[in-house]
Parts: sequence; structure tokens; C-alpha cells
Amino acid sequence: MPAFTAPDGTRLAYHVVGEGEPLICLPGGPMRASAYLGDLGGLAKRRRLVLLDLRGTGDSDVPADPSTYRCDRQVDDVEALRVQLGLGSVDLLAHSAAGDLALLYAARYPERVRTLTMVTARARALGVEFTTEHRFEAAALRTAEPWFAAARDAFGRVWDGTATDDDFDAAVPFFYGRWDAAAETHAAGEVEQTNEEAADAYASAGAFDPDAARAALAGWDARVLVLAGERDGGPLPRVAAAVAELLPHAELVVQEGAGHFPWVDDPHRFTQTVVSFLGQSMSCSTCPTCQDRSMIYRWATEADAPATAVLFAANRRDSLTQEQRDEQGFVQGGFDAATLRVMAAAGTLLVADDEGQVAGLLALSGPDDLAAPPPPVVGLLAAQDSLRWDGRPLSEVRWLLYGPVVVDAAYRGRGVARGLFTMAVEAASARADAVVAFIESTNRPSWRVHVDGFGMTPLGEYVVDGRAYSAVAAAARRPGVA
Repeated sequence: MPAFTAPDGTRLAYHVVGEGEPLICLPGGPMRASAYLGDLGGLAKRRRLVLLDLRGTGDSDVPADPSTYRCDRQVDDVEALRVQLGLGSVDLLAHSAAGDLALLYAARYPERVRTLTMVTARARALGVEFTTEHRFEAAALRTAEPWFAAARDAFGRVWDGTATDDDFDAAVPFFYGRWDAAAETHAAGEVEQTNEEAADAYASAGAFDPDAARAALAGWDARVLVLAGERDGGPLPRVAAAVAELLPHAELVVQEGAGHFPWVDDPHRFTQTVVSFLGQSMSCSTCPTCQDRSMIYRWATEADAPATAVLFAANRRDSLTQEQRDEQGFVQGGFDAATLRVMAAAGTLLVADDEGQVAGLLALSGPDDLAAPPPPVVGLLAAQDSLRWDGRPLSEVRWLLYGPVVVDAAYRGRGVARGLFTMAVEAASARADAVVAFIESTNRPSWRVHVDGFGMTPLGEYVVDGRAYSAVAAAARRPGVA
């Protein structure tokens, strides 16, 4: 396995899983070997995960000086890994207690962090504590669980400091959104993967200076995803929101039904959330804080029909040169003003509105809403039994047809497509579990935006009139919920 030398001479190991752009992953515990992160619920299919074994854990060596287990003294280990990888700046993911390490790294090396993904993460570095009361508040959500009665007293002893090994074992289900075979298997390795001596030293006196860290990060311009579990007590969603408020460019997502290990509870939803966040362009114009303040996303009205028809016609496949199709993608079908007026009246068309200028459009309709569906949609409907979403044939899933989507050339690169996507998946949540799109195999720009960028999941391929199409999907979600 690859390794490098920390500034104090300790040999540190890391593991590489998957392909694509690197994502440095810091394990929690505290001081648990990175093996428990696995492939982060399939995230390794989209990003190359660089899983660091913190000093004294996993395949890394035990340091000569045990005081270097303290969180702030491991910051330069992360910097040494960046140097080892030859990266100018990094995308960083931190789970649980590693949130503190990631925040301290960002405070010391702010220019080295491109994005930070904090997964059910600690923020003592910023002065945010998770209390025993928080833990019991989350535990109270689980009273209907079949294991609750047997685990309740053990859970209490864990937090009052009187727990036995058996108590710790009995309380484990509280840390997962659902206690099933996958959770049991994941939990089984915790004890042997954790360095208890290192864990005791990790947050010891002097590790954190919240005032200094807050000051250092007050003007930080990196984007941050704060991902909380709906059923987690460390942090509770509202506490995670407080953490997000301390970081200038942070967004909060609460994963529905998840506990402290959201990639175990719902791998698909976790992966989609993280990939979507990481896929955003790094330009300031697409930063959620900095993008056009004048842009609103709304349902189209009949009065929008002429403008949307012009926009659609300008981006049809047959209106573009091959070079333009290769660069910007294309749309198909015959959507004239009369058709778009009907769609607007039926509530199946979204627009991006920049002070009266239509900057983009997206159609969102039920599969049965189209009186005369075009051939690619007919093919999609016929292929439903062979396309699987969340373990089920698409024919058994409530879904809405997503697309076509068009962005005016003057607005590309300004976050319009993402704004339309976000409105679509949130609007769909009232009557569907997913939105489904089709992408012709030659339309690589659309694939890059929707799959690589927004995290839509490929479901499979089908062929219509000699042309190959890929069906892709994204989960519908309520606003603020992953």
C-alpha cells in the first residue's frame, strides 16, 4: 500500500479506492482506521478515494511521541499527504471526529482546500459541542424500533460513563439509521479498528482554539457541504445547521432516515448528494452564495411560450453544427410555442427567470402526461422493466420525466442548469420518488452535466431507431432534505 513520511518521521499509510478526481477522506472514531469508510457507499465509482490511516491506526505506524495524537498536531500529516499526491488544492471529506481535523487543516492552509464535505462531523474546533442531551433527543426518535427497550438503558450508561463492553454493544443500533445486516457487519469492526490510547488524546487539552479557528475561516471562500443524518444525535440536524452558519460558503443537507453512518444507511442517496455537491463548478459564478441574485426559478406561464420556443429552437440538434453539439450538447423533439403554451398551462414546464428574461427551461411531466410522446420516450417506457432504480424495476417506481433542459448561451456557466435541476427534484417530491431523463449516447455534454455534475444515476441503456440512449435518474427530495 502507498505510504509517506510525516514531518516528525512517522510513516503514514493511505489506501486508494476507485477512479476519477481524488477525494482525500479523513476517518473519524476518533482514531479509527480508514477501513470502516469502505468505498463510501459506492462513491468510489465516481471519485478516487484517498483514505488516510491516521497515525497509530490501520497500516500507519505508531508515532514515537504519543502527544502527537492530539488533533491539532495531526494537521501537518494531512498537508504532507497533499504534497505526496502532488495536488495544488484538494477536495476533502471528513467523517465524525475528523471534522475537527479538517477544520483545523482549513484554518491553517485555507488556500489548499477546494471543497470540504463534512459527514455527520464534529466541530469542536469552532466551539460547537454535541451534548448528552442531544444524544438522548435523537434516541427518543427510535422508540418504535424492536431493539429500543433492550438498548435504552445501555445507551444511557454509555453517556454517563458507567458502560460495560456489553453496554456499548447493546447501544450500537442508535448510531445507524436502520439496524440491519449491513449495519451489523459495519459495526462489528469498530473495536479492533480503533486506537483507544490515541482516541483519548485526540481532543485533549489544548487541541482547539475556537476563536482563532473562527477568525481564520471568517473569510474562507471554499465551498462546504455539511451533511447531517436525520436520526443522528452527533450532530442533530439543527446543530449541524449551526455549524454551517459559521462557514461563509456552506450548505446544509439532512439525509432522511440516516444515522451517524449515512453511506451505510442509504448508499445511493448519500453518493448522489456528495457527487452532486462535488460536481459543481468551482467558479464564483456558480457558488450558491455568489450566483446571480436576480435569478428566480418558477413554473412557466403561458406568456413564456414565445421566449421558450425561441430558446428551444436555437438548441435543437438540427440547429447546431457538429462542433456546437460536441461542445454544448443538444435537445430533441418538436416543442413549438403552441406545445410549450400547453405545457405551461398544465404545470409541466419550469423556467429560470432573470428579471423577465428566460435564461433556461426544463420540462417535468408524468410519463402518462404526453399525448404523443416522442420515440425516445416511447423507448424509455418500453424498457422500464429492464431499468432498475433503488433495487426495483423502473416500472414499479413513481417517477417523472425530466427534460428536455435548455440554458441560454448567455447564461451558461452561471449555475442555471443546477438551479433548474434543484427545483425539479424538489417539485417532483410531491408526487414521485425519482426524476428520470434519457441522454443520447452522442450527447456527452449532457452526460457530464447531469451524471458527472449533478450525480444522476445511470439505470441502463436502450436503443430506438438505431440510436442508443442512457436512462439516468435522481431521487426526488423535499427542500433541505437529501
